[in-house]
Amino acid sequence: MGRAALIAEDFETAIKEFTEALKVNQPLLKGQAFYYRAKAYSKTRLPDAFSSYSRGIELIQPHINDSAESRELWADLQIGLSWLFVQENENLAEAQKSLLAAQAVLQADDFTRQCDLENVWARFCSKQKDSEGELKHRFRAWTAAHETDDKEL
Repeated sequence: MGRAALIAEDFETAIKEFTEALKVNQPLLKGQAFYYRAKAYSKTRLPDAFSSYSRGIELIQPHINDSAESRELWADLQIGLSWLFVQENENLAEAQKSLLAAQAVLQADDFTRQCDLENVWARFCSKQKDSEGELKHRFRAWTAAHETDDKEL
């Protein structure tokens, strides 16, 4: 229900549904709820978005080597948090930490996440007035997106 509300841009319903989902005792499902709740909060209440991403990262950290799904979720949480650091409060040092953490666990053939990561790196470089770095990361993002055959990406 929360994901449907998020797609429909009914952020308050999405937040309510993901908050309810946090009652589960399964770390991966709870981490997913934190991730999607953070996405909804990023449209309504930024401090709560930062908190949800951070809490999801803390929750999944001990389980990062349990499965590929855990590593992917942890990377998604780190990438989401880094976007907020770059876009919303320009805390580039924290953004870089999150980007490096995500980069360390991503598989080379996880093109969708690689695209997301490279786009944040490009924005990071843009904020640092590093046009060469920005271009390099934009090209990497484009290359990764091309590998997915996802025209929207």
